[in-house]
Amino acid sequence: MHAGTENEFARGFPVLAAAFTGMMFGLASVHTYTLGVLTPELCRAFGWKRTEVQASFAVLTFTFLAVAPIAGMLITRFGPRRILLTSLPLLGLTFMAFALVRGSLLQFYLTAALNAIVGAGTLPMAYARVITGWFPRRTGTALAVAALGPAVLGVVHIPIVMWLVGSYGWRAVYIVVGLMPLIVWPVVWIFLRTAPAADTLAISEKKAPAPSGYELRGALRHWRFWVMGLAFGLVAASVSGCLTNLPTLLADGGLTRGQIMLIAPVLGASGIAGRIAGGFLLDLLWGPAVAFAFLLVVAVGLLILSLPTLTPFQAFSALAMIGFAYGVENDLLAYMVSRYFGMRAYASIYGALFMFSGSGGGLSPVIFNLAHDATGSFDAVLKGDAGIVAIAALSLLTLGRYTHFAAPLEAGTASAFETSLHARSLDRGAAAKR
Repeated sequence: MHAGTENEFARGFPVLAAAFTGMMFGLASVHTYTLGVLTPELCRAFGWKRTEVQASFAVLTFTFLAVAPIAGMLITRFGPRRILLTSLPLLGLTFMAFALVRGSLLQFYLTAALNAIVGAGTLPMAYARVITGWFPRRTGTALAVAALGPAVLGVVHIPIVMWLVGSYGWRAVYIVVGLMPLIVWPVVWIFLRTAPAADTLAISEKKAPAPSGYELRGALRHWRFWVMGLAFGLVAASVSGCLTNLPTLLADGGLTRGQIMLIAPVLGASGIAGRIAGGFLLDLLWGPAVAFAFLLVVAVGLLILSLPTLTPFQAFSALAMIGFAYGVENDLLAYMVSRYFGMRAYASIYGALFMFSGSGGGLSPVIFNLAHDATGSFDAVLKGDAGIVAIAALSLLTLGRYTHFAAPLEAGTASAFETSLHARSLDRGAAAKR
């Protein structure tokens, strides 16, 4: 390992640990693993339908997508640390506010919307902005390590929430979940510091080339943008509903409460392995081929879950497949944006494509429960979604070779993240010529 890289990790480890902890208790990951356990409890408590409860995830997602650009501007204007220190306690308090719901669906939805608004400041981009300053040479590796936080949460969260519900009731769950960001707050305050200016400026011994590639307008006119957007949107729409309904889905398959508590952690554990494997393979192989292979694994996992009855081994295998492959989805998207559209408007193009996957993920729980209400089980929707994921995987193979961007823009506009990607691209190109 390069001496400068070793020095980066030695100096920046506290920052990376703080980002890992903060992302572990992020808005979307906590809701995904919590709502599935609490949906039956809320239905029993207030007489709501499953679709009505799960629609709160759509409210949260679309509110989040609407305010995310504003959060991004505030992070740019005031710095990520200030926004995180403001947003984290508000996020915790709005989680706790769910415990005050007294049977009004409107109150439940408004609480979800408020939760998304105040929680938008805890976006991964806030942590990423800090990480890029501390890890200019190994930005990708550092970001991948921080992004393992949600996967680690997935290992323990569902069993803990199920135990809390059984012992203290669903309101206690929201109180405990609300405490998580409050516990993270002092960690962020103490350890998540902006990199010294000298470290940020000294990205490499030689001046980095300026980024090149598509503007957002050009990307929107390109067919590859729409293939990628639709593919990742369909995948999110096919899988997110499975995750938010996981305890009920497994119970419908014949598993007991104790078996579910033992099996559910494999989803997060396999996600950790999947992110590591996916990042390694993306550096070696063509991105769409990696995406195709991983998404086929997701499709097989969904097919197994669609069986009318499940043995513990079948459930374990299906969750291991889905967790291993689905956790790489955002990494695949981020990587392919850089390879097909360049770094000129990377954040804007990635954000526009993320709207597809965010919208699909928000609608998915509603779609799953409408299908359940119509058929009495999730079997049909799981089979259909397995086919949709396979089609999405095939569509990515049409993207062709990576785009070559020869013309740089004005000098001096490259960020640390852009410099890191550009340098790795040049290194691979030089190695290929040799």
